[in-house]
Amino acid sequence: MATAFEQCPPLSLPRSVFQEKDYRVPLRIGEKLWGGPDLAKLLALCAYTGVLAERSRTVRNATSKPLDDECRTQLQSLTCAISPVDSISDVLKQLHVDELYPDIGPALNGQSETKRDKQPGLEYLSYVSVLNQLISMSKQLNHDAYNRSNHKYIAHQVALLYQCLNQTRGETKPFKRRIESVFDEVKAITEGSTAPELSDAHKSWLRDMTSDIHRLVSSCPPSMRERLLPVTKVFNSL
Repeated sequence: MATAFEQCPPLSLPRSVFQEKDYRVPLRIGEKLWGGPDLAKLLALCAYTGVLAERSRTVRNATSKPLDDECRTQLQSLTCAISPVDSISDVLKQLHVDELYPDIGPALNGQSETKRDKQPGLEYLSYVSVLNQLISMSKQLNHDAYNRSNHKYIAHQVALLYQCLNQTRGETKPFKRRIESVFDEVKAITEGSTAPELSDAHKSWLRDMTSDIHRLVSSCPPSMRERLLPVTKVFNSL
């Protein structure tokens, strides 16, 4: 017969802490380790403002303002996180953002100034886009070099790669000569059959060249760093 002690319910039942909501650890993988102003978003808004300003200048009867209210509010919030006591214009000058996007100053005043010859911010975005294409094309060609089913379009892809190299200039110039020396052979092979296959020598040439291009761009040589300086200057100004 059980004693009175044994008949009493336990004071507490053991439970796994991993099943308790209060003990779960929230994941913060996507959050920043340190707080601070979102310069990337600030630059994106300024670029957007430049597009609006350009549209208001060039499109007849355009109804959009050089700077819409929503964009102005976001700029105010972002610049306030950097310096609560300064105006949007003053903060952008401190960060040298007004040098990147010269339309931002007039746009803040509701004006559409005549387009300036130099637009460093837009030139930066264009250059980074070309670098991205260069890396993407190099990776694709490197993969396709030993994939016979893709050899039919190799000449066309190499031509696109050549165009990217032509826009980047600088240290990538030697790769243009490497393409020029072999391109006619590659084109003849790919256009001479319905199911062409590059020779082992051409496969190795393509694999080596695209690997070298990827390695060079990843190292960010002096000419590339110089083209990226305008935006680097903004991030270094904080």
